[in-house]
Amino acid sequence: MKVYSIDEMRRVLKMPDVLDVLRILYEELGHGRAANRGRTDMYSATTAENAVYVLKSMDGLVPRLGVGSIRLNSDIITWHERAGNVRKEKTPAVNGRWVGLVLLFSTATGEPLAIVPDGYIQRMRVGGTSGLGIEKMARRNAKTLALFGSGWQAGAQLLAACAVRDFTSIRVYSPNRANRERFGEEIRAELGRAVTICADPEAAVAGADVILCATNSIDPVLRAAWIRPGMHIGVIRNAELPVDAFDLPMRIVVHSHEATPQDIITSGTPPLRELDDNVEWFARRPQVDWPALPTLGDVFAGRASGRESDDEITCFFNPIGMGAQFTAVGAKMLELARGMAIGHDIPTEWFTQEVHP
Repeated sequence: MKVYSIDEMRRVLKMPDVLDVLRILYEELGHGRAANRGRTDMYSATTAENAVYVLKSMDGLVPRLGVGSIRLNSDIITWHERAGNVRKEKTPAVNGRWVGLVLLFSTATGEPLAIVPDGYIQRMRVGGTSGLGIEKMARRNAKTLALFGSGWQAGAQLLAACAVRDFTSIRVYSPNRANRERFGEEIRAELGRAVTICADPEAAVAGADVILCATNSIDPVLRAAWIRPGMHIGVIRNAELPVDAFDLPMRIVVHSHEATPQDIITSGTPPLRELDDNVEWFARRPQVDWPALPTLGDVFAGRASGRESDDEITCFFNPIGMGAQFTAVGAKMLELARGMAIGHDIPTEWFTQEVHP
């Protein structure tokens, strides 16, 4: 079996590859030929100040690709107020580094195929899925894109968006001036084109055809008054949209009906506002029949439409990931890396046993 680094994965796996394999995944999910288990987050107190420990897991199976996977995170989580919004942040508590792993297995033999850090796949699968939301739901002639966010996830949103639509104008808003200016330089290098950095959120979205929210905020970042007919909205956190946005005549497609993780909280864990929000957020939006909404898999299977007219407002609601995304993108990475002189070989025997489990 192999162990790959993030740098090796970045050399091999590009956004067009991610989009290609995610199209396969959602077609398979839509037809019931792939499986996904919802995310589980286990919380406990920790010795770190004003923080909690979280052990997160999710898994998936895509028989067409011959791979199953488990994604694991071991995190120290804190919450901070930034520019008036509360934001969730993972602390790099292991000598300035984070802990996240994806384990990939063969559906032919059951053997472990690879272990990889999850950060790059995490970024690309979220961005790629938002890109598919644009592909299926935005107007074909969409030309102006507005992005909220300037972090690790935000860059992948732009890579995917520009792979599925020919945007002539890209605007980026972030409340932190230094962050948005740094992001502007980084994305110009990564995307190979200029973006407009905005200091005002309303100016960023004015006249936009597509608005993507890619923040870590647990408070709204977009206002309903800014949303106009014909726009497509993409969100990766439920809190990014305010309550009154759902009063608009908006076609909504959800990533999954399991829109919140299963939270398991040990005795002694400090009170966590985010967990209350996860429970109450949907209850505060009774105007939406969430279980009846179509999923992205339904759209790929042809059971639902992403857009039916140019003046519709559409929204791809993508606040929680799937283990099956890691399965699909991990399988594509293994395919592309096959025969290349990268990765570290580890004896498969270290991870198999002669004792019947």
